[in-house]
Parts: sequence; structure tokens; C-alpha cells
Amino acid sequence: MCFPLLSGVSCVVARVVSHDPVQAAYEMSEKKYYQVFIPSYSTDFPCLKKSRKGERYAFCSLCCCDVNISHAGRRDILLHLSNAECERVFSKVKKAHTQFRSSMSRKTVEQLLVARCAQSHSGKCHEQVFDKDFLRKAKAATASVLAQPSTSKM
Repeated sequence: MCFPLLSGVSCVVARVVSHDPVQAAYEMSEKKYYQVFIPSYSTDFPCLKKSRKGERYAFCSLCCCDVNISHAGRRDILLHLSNAECERVFSKVKKAHTQFRSSMSRKTVEQLLVARCAQSHSGKCHEQVFDKDFLRKAKAATASVLAQPSTSKM
């Protein structure tokens, strides 16, 4: 609100508060608190890292996006991880770790997962190009899985 001084040119900006002195003191002292990324989030949720966007965000490596955690912190993370896209990626990770664990290194499984996630985000799968090292590892892993006798029952 603007109040003219004696000269009529200058003005002072003041905040209008309640007429009740207790309520006015409460309104003036009210602060907003935001949740920030803490290192225990990375230990509790291995797919999360500190975001480049700032301390109020966490980076989800499953779906490659920044999650705003400023409102509720851990609850914001749980809400994000329970959405459909993250659930789909998590099921891919679980399948890759259980089905191919014996024949592939962790790094190879991670590379396959990254390629799979990139495929779902990039559009047409026939337009993707993979390097020769990646294809060699994929062929070797496929050959080793096919060479083993199947133990699953149909």
C-alpha cells in the first residue's frame, strides 16, 4: 500500500496485516520451509542422485528426470517412484537382474537397461545406432544364454 509523504512525490510500501495484534505477529513471523536433497535419499533410494537443477530437486536415474522434492521431501520421492513410468523401468531392472545375472556383468546389464530406456524415450527403435562394443557384448550374452539348457517349466 502506498502512503504519500508531505511532498506528495515519495511513497512508502507497507504490508497490510490483520488488525488483531496476535494474528499480525503470526503473519509477520510466518516463514516458508522447503525440503532439500539429503545424502540419505541416495542410500534409501539408489536410483536418486543430487540434481543439477538445485538443492530442491533429486535426479531419478530410472526415468532420467528431475523430481521436485521441496514440498514433502521423502513423500515426493515415493510419489514419483510409484508412477507408471518408473514402475515400468523398475520391472525391467528386476527382470534383467534375475534373468541374466549369471551370464552378464553388472555394467553390461546397466548398459542394456540404459539402451532400453533410451529406446522408449527416443521414438522409433529402427533408427537407433549402437556401437560395436555394445553389440559384441550383447551377442556374447545372448549366445551364452542360448547355450545353457533351459531350467524353467512351461
